[in-house]
Amino acid sequence: MGLWHRREKVGGRIAYYELTEWWLSAFSSLERQEIDRRYKPMGLSAGTLTRGSLSSSQPVTEFLHGLESWFEGKEDADIQERIHKKIKDLAQTVPIVGPGYYQGRHFTTFVEDVESLKRGAKTEELETLLLHLVEATEAESRKDGQGVAPWYYEELAMLYRGQKKYGSEVSILERFARQKHAPGVTPPKLMERLERARVLANKDRRTGGL
Repeated sequence: MGLWHRREKVGGRIAYYELTEWWLSAFSSLERQEIDRRYKPMGLSAGTLTRGSLSSSQPVTEFLHGLESWFEGKEDADIQERIHKKIKDLAQTVPIVGPGYYQGRHFTTFVEDVESLKRGAKTEELETLLLHLVEATEAESRKDGQGVAPWYYEELAMLYRGQKKYGSEVSILERFARQKHAPGVTPPKLMERLERARVLANKDRRTGGL
C-alpha cells in the first residue's frame, strides 16, 4: 500500500462495512473524492461515506446498491461497474439466504444485471433471471405482507411482447394480478397491459401465429 493510502483515514460507511481496502484500491484519489462528494443519502451532507461513525442493519450488498445508484449516468459507467462487481463478489463470499434473496443478494440489487442482459440481447438469460427475481419478490411479500415489486413482472411482459409470446405475457401478468400489490401507478398500468395482452393472445390463436 502506498504512502497516500497509509495516511488516508477512512471512516463512515466504508469503514463500518469493512470496505476500506477495496475503497482505496478500486478507485483513484480523485474518484474517491468525487464519490464521497456526490453520495448524500436521505438528504444528509456529503462526507458521510468516509467520515464519522454509524451502525446499520442494512446488508453490505444493499448499501453498495444504494451507492451505485448515485452513478447511473454514461459518464459514471466505469465507477458503477466497479461498485457492482463488488456487490457480486460479496454475494459469493458472504451470501445471504432468505425470502427476497437470490444468489446471495436481495432482488433489488439486480437492476444493473437485468439492464446489462438487455443491452447484450441475452434474452434466454434475461428471462431466467427475471423469473428468479419474481420468485424472490413474491417470497418476500409472503413474509412481510408489503406487496410485490412490479418492475420484474413488467420487464418479463415487455420481453414476451417483443418476442410475440402473447400467451407468456398473459401468464406473467396474471401471476402479478394474483399477488398483493404495493400502492402506486404501476399495478393499474400492468392490469391495463394484461387486457391488451389477452386481446393479442386471442388474435394470435385465431390466426395461428401468422
